[in-house]
Amino acid sequence: DLRRWVDAAGGFACVLSGPATVQADVVYQGAGTFVFFYKPTIAGTYQVSVRLGNGDVPGSPFDSVVAPGKTHTEHCAASGLGLLCAEAGVEATFQITSRDAYGNQLHKGGDRYDVSLTGPVCFNATVIDGDNGIYTVRYNTIMCGDYFVSVRREGAALAGSPFVLSVVAGKTHGPSCTAVGEGLKTAFAGHEAEFIIEGRDIIGNQRVVGDDAFHVEIEGPSTPQISVFDRDDGTYLVSYVVAETGDYYIRVLLDGLQIAGSPFMATVMPGRVVAV
Repeated sequence: DLRRWVDAAGGFACVLSGPATVQADVVYQGAGTFVFFYKPTIAGTYQVSVRLGNGDVPGSPFDSVVAPGKTHTEHCAASGLGLLCAEAGVEATFQITSRDAYGNQLHKGGDRYDVSLTGPVCFNATVIDGDNGIYTVRYNTIMCGDYFVSVRREGAALAGSPFVLSVVAGKTHGPSCTAVGEGLKTAFAGHEAEFIIEGRDIIGNQRVVGDDAFHVEIEGPSTPQISVFDRDDGTYLVSYVVAETGDYYIRVLLDGLQIAGSPFMATVMPGRVVAV
């Protein structure tokens, strides 16, 4: 019969070559029918070689396209800078890639992802389907601080979710910066007075790094000695000494713009008497 003839000829063999090499199993189902079973786990285009004994069957090798399977949430991936850090008041993004149970990227859309941020404020991000298996997540928060970013699909969390996101203040904005300290109001002639400049972004978030070039001008009865010390934490220590009493105007500027409350008026009183 046919099966004996095939066995005598060396039998059928089937191998798929492509992104991976896959050996197919051959099962005789009777009535002259042989069925080939194979299970590739890597999507892509394969060459299917079917041989009988030492020769290819007519038409071999054949082309076979292995498509990704269904979306498997635990194998989907989120990536991008916006998943780790962002600047307050500036839109940030990251991507979600849909993958099947074997890690193959899907090339079509249709998945629904839910992305939420929990921290100083809580809100949902916008998810845009690229119709190619990649989804762009967009969000914008004006509050600095640490957030937990939850990425879920059909109630299941992606690997690594929730992610920890750090939102930092934006670029220093002169008119939003503030200053505090007794030296903005009063001082004593011949004695050092101090106040602190607080760097802030346009929204008012406190900066946590230095390197801003604040300029301090003090105008009054005498010319002061002024120093501005960058404390590398978003704040700046200003110290000054004036020799004469009277009212002095203190202007604090960044990039030519005065900070909030500037100019300040400080009254300089006679120096403290030191007992000998």
